[in-house]
Amino acid sequence: MTIGRKKINYTATAGHLVIVDPSSSQPEARLFYVAFTQDNQKEEACPVTFFFYNGGPGSSSVFVLLGSFAPRRIRTSMPGFTPPAPYSMEDNSDSLLDKSDLVSCSSIP
Repeated sequence: MTIGRKKINYTATAGHLVIVDPSSSQPEARLFYVAFTQDNQKEEACPVTFFFYNGGPGSSSVFVLLGSFAPRRIRTSMPGFTPPAPYSMEDNSDSLLDKSDLVSCSSIP
């Protein structure tokens, strides 16, 4: 993707994490995440921005990811009414990926 005049190569990763209660060794919580990370960056030099929303998996963060900060976004009719899905996608010139890696998390019931 390109932000301003800077080309940014990135990797998108989706997954889930399980938090285990150390006293019982039983699962205590589960998180779904989507991460966008710049390629070829030193981990210690790259900041990370976290977005955390309840619900999911994924549905609570879809518009944060695809509506504002992710490298791609849903094309909308803003400021007018945007009809329901299906949506077309476009590169997001307002993404924060040129300044920070991005991680969106949501809890899994």
